[in-house]
Amino acid sequence: MIEEKKYSTVQVLELVQISSDTMYRWIQAKKFYVPPVQLVGGVRVRLWTKKEIQAVREYKQKDFGKGQGKRNDLKGNKRMKRVKDKKKY
Repeated sequence: MIEEKKYSTVQVLELVQISSDTMYRWIQAKKFYVPPVQLVGGVRVRLWTKKEIQAVREYKQKDFGKGQGKRNDLKGNKRMKRVKDKKKY
């Protein structure tokens, strides 16, 4: 039987073009099936199949970027107004 090729999490990040912070946030939130951690050569890794990578891609396409900019909305933020005022020369 031919075993399906598997990819490390780092390889998945490159293939899907997301940051490690984003991936681990999605893993914590259980946004899709996540392969279990395995011990390979004394190193703990997740090995992803093409089907699992496709689920990450689909989630990214469907939901990535929603809510972006909320933290960047500075209106009404008094602290940021003070910082801006200090920058005046």
